[in-house]
Amino acid sequence: MSGTIRINVGDAIEGERIVCEFQKIGKTTLISATHTHRGNRVTLTNAYCVITKPLRFI
Repeated sequence: MSGTIRINVGDAIEGERIVCEFQKIGKTTLISATHTHRGNRVTLTNAYCVITKPLRFI
């Protein structure tokens, strides 16, 4: 797999499935995602993440 590694503040990745390796995980908080569904937000410290399944557009 080859691709660009994003390392600047404000860079983002988006995928249906993302795998992360990290040193430390922060507190999980609930966020509002879509209409009645909720999502989770967490902060990872010293993390490396890879998209293993890209978003599908229907």
